[in-house]
Amino acid sequence: MYEAEGFKTELRYLRNVDQKEVDFLVTYNNLPWFAVEVKLSDTTLSKNLIYFKNKLNIPYNFQVVMTENIDYIKDEIRIISASKFLSGLF
Repeated sequence: MYEAEGFKTELRYLRNVDQKEVDFLVTYNNLPWFAVEVKLSDTTLSKNLIYFKNKLNIPYNFQVVMTENIDYIKDEIRIISASKFLSGLF
């Protein structure tokens, strides 16, 4: 799929044969660009997000939570409030 500016991006769901999964993977020119794991309020790093970050060499990784006023980086993964994450997409 090509977005409005002509970049080839895709939104995917990520799961392997061991049933490890991450909610969203966005690719750019068929390469992993960023991954997103969504949690209600759990700021404990997702083991699956860490696994896929390392396995697929995903450059940007986010754990998005509904809790407000969260925004920090731990182990190269940004843990961020949904409202702040979504406002950055526009």
